[in-house]
Amino acid sequence: MNLSVNLTKQTGTDACAAGAAPVLYEFFRKTPSRNYFGAGVFELLGYDPADSDFDRTQGWASLLHPDDVALFAQHRNQQATNDANQRLTFRLRHKDGNWITVEDCATIHELASGDVVTSGCLTRLGPTQTLCSSDGTSHTLQKGGNLHKRLLNSLAEGVVVHDAAGTVVEFNNTALEILGLTGDELCRKTVPETPCTFVREDGVPLTRDELPGKRVLATGDREYGVVLGVNRPNGEFAWIRVNAEPLHNEQTGTFDGVIVSFADINDVKQAEVAFRERELLYRQMFSNTTAINILVDPADGQIVDASRAAEELYGFADGGLVGRTIPDLDVDGAPSMHRHVSAVLEHGALSFVVQHRLGNGEIRKMQVHAGLIELHERKYIHTTNVDITEREHYERMLKDANRKLAEERQRLDEIIWGTSAGTWEWNVQTGETRFNERWAEIIGYTLDELGPVSIDTWLAYCHPEDLEKSDAALQSTFRGETDHYQCECRMRHKDGSWVWVLDRGKVVEWDADGNPLRMSGTHADITPTKAVEAEIRRLAQTDQLTGLSNRYQFNSMLSQIIQINRRFEKSIVL
Repeated sequence: MNLSVNLTKQTGTDACAAGAAPVLYEFFRKTPSRNYFGAGVFELLGYDPADSDFDRTQGWASLLHPDDVALFAQHRNQQATNDANQRLTFRLRHKDGNWITVEDCATIHELASGDVVTSGCLTRLGPTQTLCSSDGTSHTLQKGGNLHKRLLNSLAEGVVVHDAAGTVVEFNNTALEILGLTGDELCRKTVPETPCTFVREDGVPLTRDELPGKRVLATGDREYGVVLGVNRPNGEFAWIRVNAEPLHNEQTGTFDGVIVSFADINDVKQAEVAFRERELLYRQMFSNTTAINILVDPADGQIVDASRAAEELYGFADGGLVGRTIPDLDVDGAPSMHRHVSAVLEHGALSFVVQHRLGNGEIRKMQVHAGLIELHERKYIHTTNVDITEREHYERMLKDANRKLAEERQRLDEIIWGTSAGTWEWNVQTGETRFNERWAEIIGYTLDELGPVSIDTWLAYCHPEDLEKSDAALQSTFRGETDHYQCECRMRHKDGSWVWVLDRGKVVEWDADGNPLRMSGTHADITPTKAVEAEIRRLAQTDQLTGLSNRYQFNSMLSQIIQINRRFEKSIVL
């Protein structure tokens, strides 16, 4: 940095003797956004480098003591003279509100671009330390040793001074640490003669003539902000940012050498690599997917990026999606876009449904999931669009099918209710069953009273003498001998009586091997019918006056006896 030009010949008060450490800065008069503050400045003034209330573009202006403003302006706003040296004492406001006194050693230099650069070093003065300002004002001074050497070794940046031949004539301890060298490896040598090798940011090795110090020796022009990689002798690698400044003799103005300052930026490079990796990951997540991803500038609704899936869906042949605006897609135009953009900016995320026009003119309904993101210090809206046109069509079809099914179920329920039939469903393999309320009502119960129900419920209430007959009918159906099952059975009523039911059913699902999986059927209460049949038989077989068996009954019984005796080859006598 330019600061070191002053320090090569500067002697005077040893401000470091009291424990104060000098700190570096560099101000650009026309481009204050380039202003640089060393880490020590923030520590000196009590700020964190990340503090937003520390305005770098203001330099010292916002921190100067009111009584020192005029003197400071008098010297710093004068016509710039290349390598003009200034030394001032003034007060700056610490973050805690207190005032601290500093000595400022600075050099003013005009660049080829016309910008004026002030490079300097601040040293905090203790309560007993004062210095002479450039206007000759007298202050008490504590005499010290060599301020120049103390300043060099207290800097956080590495500093290497070359003479006009390129030989290293001076360096500080930080330079040795960053380069991984010993003093003997650097002293009185040119940098290319050291064990270090250097590479550019793209990894290509630098030749001797490409090193910043060497270029300044050749051209006399300053090199600023050059990023290099250093291969240290111990095998380690580090990234550094280098400034190289020509030195001129104060008396004759002739070229006198080069001062090179550099800082370890490994942390910065690692952050840059991490940022690039995150950006690459985002790019892959954004593009290499079947999702319809679109990146929108909320200021004007312009599409600044789109995934391949989005380009394929919208199908604009003349240049694709990028460069178009959301109103080009949204059927409802700009008002719809402004409404949704405002909501996303307010809430950070939003889901909504819109109609988009594709490149072929087709209208598709889109469900848009939008979120606010920040890229390169700018806000964008990232959307993932889902084409729900077909889904809504099938949803309507499903609703219609469910409606029809509900109507059919209601019709069936009404028919079953009209016939007073109980219904049952049976999973033949698991034994799981489902009965309706009428099934339980036939035997005097509610479903809750019977629960939990299974095939065992049927077995428990069926008359033991009828189970064998029921099972034989079922097996005949399972073997395919009959297309349905039917059996008249007795079931025990809650009051202890026996109720006759007509049990009918059919296998409605078979497995691949022909085994029954599921049956459905009905129970009909036929007790009244059975009572009528019994009464008819009684009337047919008895005399209505005496109640004794009639001739029909006598002949029926005789016929049965004859058949039995014939079977056993016996004779009968009447």
